[in-house]
Amino acid sequence: MITVELIGDRALIARLDAIPTRERHELARAVTKLALKLQRKVQRKLSGQVLKVRTGTLRSSINTETRTSESEVTATVGTNVKYGRFQEFGVSHAWLIEARNARSLRFEIGGRTIFRRSVRHPPLPERSFLRSALAEMRPQIEAGLTAAVDAALKE
Repeated sequence: MITVELIGDRALIARLDAIPTRERHELARAVTKLALKLQRKVQRKLSGQVLKVRTGTLRSSINTETRTSESEVTATVGTNVKYGRFQEFGVSHAWLIEARNARSLRFEIGGRTIFRRSVRHPPLPERSFLRSALAEMRPQIEAGLTAAVDAALKE
């Protein structure tokens, strides 16, 4: 899960706190729109750019949540799929995979079917789809937030 936090001058925060409800809704709408664009970009990265699609579970699990309070508007783009974290950040060490519900593991290598009670999975390289999408969209997000805040402060 990625969270972006804008930290600014106390005067700016006070001005944002004073924004009327209508303008606050417009700001929330702009944040939501940007978060949905980021979500689509992440899903495109999971459509073959960064990872090959096998089941589509990770791609379809990418979600957006926007929260609005009196003092802030936040949007979060992320996944609740456990292995998403391992793909995003990688795993620096090897690990053992053992057969649990059968006598052996079955897999194919080079067209040959192989059976083993256990195998050692090699370290997993980082395959960023969340952080890289955010970095690529950063200029667009900054411009969108700047425009939304300017519009809200002009009202």
